[in-house]
Amino acid sequence: MAVKPVKVLTDLLTKKQILKQDLDGNILFRVTGSLNNGFVSSSLPITGSSGHFPELQTVTDTEFNNISVTTSSINHSYNVDQAFHAIDTAITDIKTIIGGGESEASSAYKRLRYKQVGFFDSDGTANIILPKSQLGAPAFPVSSMDYINLSVMVRDGDAWTNDLLSINVVSGGIDNDEVHILLDAPALTNTDQYRVLAINENSDDYLV
Repeated sequence: MAVKPVKVLTDLLTKKQILKQDLDGNILFRVTGSLNNGFVSSSLPITGSSGHFPELQTVTDTEFNNISVTTSSINHSYNVDQAFHAIDTAITDIKTIIGGGESEASSAYKRLRYKQVGFFDSDGTANIILPKSQLGAPAFPVSSMDYINLSVMVRDGDAWTNDLLSINVVSGGIDNDEVHILLDAPALTNTDQYRVLAINENSDDYLV
């Protein structure tokens, strides 16, 4: 039997695409282009028993609103690991608030609220001084006096009632830097009890 020589093409060149199709003619992957700018496109899923991508990037059409994840200004890519950790931190903050623990958000909420229960003077008056600061930040500064929302009620047995009385919110103190709530109910005495709930509605004082 004669042995024939075999010719080998050491440099295969083609100007056409290399396609991989299934039996139905669907393109599974395509190789095209030249050495410098060629690419491979595929509709095949990538599967495996494990994978490790510590710097895995993907893209988004819009910025994140509730988590601190930086996206590229060029193609809006972001780090998936960073995104998952930001979500985990946000969930921790929500659990802290729901569970009654302190967080920056819950501290800001509590700081702008004040409650006092006390007795009138013998002439039916009372002077409640709101705290200038609570939990390490401004609470009821004089500059926010126009935003203070009050609920004042009077004890009637085992209940609180909206009794008839005069309520004034004024500035006072040695340096005139305190907010005072003045109650006046001539029909009441020092055996009568009041309840004051104050809320600072100034959004500029909500500091997180």
